[in-house]
Amino acid sequence: MTAEYEYFIATGEDMETHRTTEDLWRRPLGSEEWEFLSFFDWEWHRAGPGHKVSNGPNPDALTPVTPERAMELAADRGRWALYWAVYRDEPRPGEKARGVVRRKYSLETGRDEAFGRDKTWARTTAIFDFHSAGPHDPPHLVPITAEEADQILFRILGVQGATAL
Repeated sequence: MTAEYEYFIATGEDMETHRTTEDLWRRPLGSEEWEFLSFFDWEWHRAGPGHKVSNGPNPDALTPVTPERAMELAADRGRWALYWAVYRDEPRPGEKARGVVRRKYSLETGRDEAFGRDKTWARTTAIFDFHSAGPHDPPHLVPITAEEADQILFRILGVQGATAL
């Protein structure tokens, strides 16, 4: 991250889950050519006609950040995913989660994943099903932090650092 760019964070809301989302934007000084940080490949990509993201950010949603702060935000990869603990039904006091799902969101796409017994993340419909009163008996999801997700996955599967992006 260099001083040749202006950096911004845009805050929005995931319309399905009603949780806050953030996007990291930059543009060369004196330019209107916007780039966004992809939270899938961790590279900067141009936005505009002919690109995966066809529009730049909404100016009303932007908050300027220093290049140093933009670098800190980009390095904190865990903040760019949302996590939920999975329960069969509404959790009772003392009940332990039986799994973890996450939504990785980036401007070019989103992906819902569940951490499985094979110790890998795989696509899931559990988040969509829960928030849209899914097919028949979706699991109950409780929002958690990445740290809490790691604790659950360590307890269940003995895996450490599964939330590292």
